[in-house]
Amino acid sequence: MPRYARGFDVGLAHDHLSRRDRKLAVWMRRLGPIEADARW
Repeated sequence: MPRYARGFDVGLAHDHLSRRDRKLAVWMRRLGPIEADARW
């Protein structure tokens, strides 16, 4: 089965959300990158 793209640039989305919501930015920084599910 082919692997599908997420449909958007994850890096750009992360940057945008980090600028718009400071509390979310702290949480995302603490969480770190999320790997793609192997079933995709």
